[in-house]
Amino acid sequence: MGAQKLNMAQLSLSLRISLSGGSKARGTKAGPEHVFFEFKATWRISGIIRQDSMKLDEWILSDDTGESSKALWAVAKDIEPYGSYAIPYDSWDFGRCYRFLQDCFKTEAERRQVLFSIAMRSKEWYKIVERWKEMSALYKDRDTYIPKITKILREIQHNKD
Repeated sequence: MGAQKLNMAQLSLSLRISLSGGSKARGTKAGPEHVFFEFKATWRISGIIRQDSMKLDEWILSDDTGESSKALWAVAKDIEPYGSYAIPYDSWDFGRCYRFLQDCFKTEAERRQVLFSIAMRSKEWYKIVERWKEMSALYKDRDTYIPKITKILREIQHNKD
């Protein structure tokens, strides 16, 4: 008898069942929903990358990159970033990250999945993602965004809780 092939829906369902039974037995604090949701987001990102990998590969070779946008790129490619999960330090860094997401992902849902994935890997990125919507709105106002976004990023950097 040959090995049985599972499609992704069957695989994620199987993992959810085994994780929900396992975490109660071990008494961990994180609920099974959290673990499954994180896995589900990673799986979805992998699906996006297969569709848009050429665009991602073209973007990394462009001149509109910085360390923080390269960290987003690495997460989107499901690889470890070179060095660390660098965060945007000023409005120019934020702009490169914003443009990366806009250029490489077609829908807001896809962009949120990449942001969610990096937030789960980095405490500093988690704080930035919490205020991403606010900074994105400021970024669209080209006349006044530079000092406002930089101020928010400095607040995040200085609040090391």
